Amino acid sequence: MFKKPIGSYIRSRKLSSSIKDLLYSNLHIQDIALEYGFSIETAFRTAREADPGITLYYNDYSLEYSQKAEAVWKMINDINSRYKRETEQARNLIEGLGLQAHYQIKSFDENPCLFDRYINSKKAFNAVFNFEK
Repeated sequence: MFKKPIGSYIRSRKLSSSIKDLLYSNLHIQDIALEYGFSIETAFRTAREADPGITLYYNDYSLEYSQKAEAVWKMINDINSRYKRETEQARNLIEGLGLQAHYQIKSFDENPCLFDRYINSKKAFNAVFNFEK
């Protein structure tokens, strides 16, 4: 009856429906993602399945603030640990961290340690370059 696996069909229908909600409803994108069962981890796993040789980066903003940096570090390490355990891969799923920002020169004059708080955090620094093994 189907020319593709049922799982692929269901995913494509879910994606089509979520796109309609995104375009034609007043729902927030996070609410749509939750409603249709999309997640950051699913997106990274799908990308790795599509191209096993790709290096995947998580990109976010405001990571110079320690609370957010710690939360992102924990999320990435949780995802990587679960991925390695479930797939028996030695390689991390998420292998890099992008820092997105828009700063003005005066930001550094007003707060010269803006990046020091982030870079000097051992856990956050480890997340950027090495991740938990």
